[in-house]
Amino acid sequence: MSFWEDAVAKAPGNPRAHANLGFALAARCRTAEAEAALERALELDPAQLRAAVNLRLLREGLPLGPREPACPSRAPAPPTP
Repeated sequence: MSFWEDAVAKAPGNPRAHANLGFALAARCRTAEAEAALERALELDPAQLRAAVNLRLLREGLPLGPREPACPSRAPAPPTP
């Protein structure tokens, strides 16, 4: 993961680096950070299909790959009265 953290630090405008960092974070069930990295990848390049798929899987609590863990999805916030 430190490789992709370094890549993002050195090239903050690189959508692939953000997408790969998001995948690495998701593999460690650091879902909030993974979600932010994947969202940033899509902000930089909306055509990043892999980032979009991984973001959806992450939000649904599904594994991002066959050997990756299924992390619990975050529960939606309760509605405000």
